[in-house]
Amino acid sequence: MGRSKEDLIRTFIAFDISKEDRESIASYAKQFSRPGISLTKMENLHATIAFIGNISVDEARNLGDKIKSLDFSPLEIHINTLSAFPRINSPRIIWLGTRNNTEALQHYRLITHLLNEHNIAFDQKESYIFHITIARLKKGITRQRLEEIRPLLSTPVDLTITATRITLYQSKLSPKGPIYLPLASTP
Repeated sequence: MGRSKEDLIRTFIAFDISKEDRESIASYAKQFSRPGISLTKMENLHATIAFIGNISVDEARNLGDKIKSLDFSPLEIHINTLSAFPRINSPRIIWLGTRNNTEALQHYRLITHLLNEHNIAFDQKESYIFHITIARLKKGITRQRLEEIRPLLSTPVDLTITATRITLYQSKLSPKGPIYLPLASTP
């Protein structure tokens, strides 16, 4: 007998960011505020390590225990990239991040090893980019709005933030946007 959808919770693992840094990033993101562009709420700003998707409550509890046992010290991350997914010319998500932080990459590898070791499926990326989603472009955004933000996407970025811990989150989707509930964190 298979699991029902009610038995599953939508999850991801992320680097948490200090409150002061989330405030700075939210302030920086305001330049993208326009009709058709949804800014990430300050309390939801994080850097995803692995999107897991739907897992059972028991799997989440077991994974949470593993997360709690990880050795983690806060990381200073130099943010030097402003870009977009899937491509800068056809953005759906605007993000801040870095492509070359060795410590963040080591933690990504540790988390993906942990997930693979426990046979937990996740959205595995070919290459990890430490990124913080700051805005999402809604479907049907006008070409005019895209042209307004295009110059902003080429501006230099120079921020240093602190990744304070690693957290397993439950993501509840709602019409007003996602709600992220921490399930377990590194000490």
